[in-house]
Amino acid sequence: MAHPKQADLAALIDALQAEGVEFIVVGGASAILHGALAMTQDLDVVHRQR
Repeated sequence: MAHPKQADLAALIDALQAEGVEFIVVGGASAILHGALAMTQDLDVVHRQR
């Protein structure tokens, strides 16, 4: 299976929420959401273990 050239991050988050996965966004994407001036093209997600 080939990696996509661009990820649909909104779809990923929607799918996690639809399945009831508890998660947080960390790293550069989190910093940007909190107002930091940074460039990142990835999304770091940490899920809750059951």
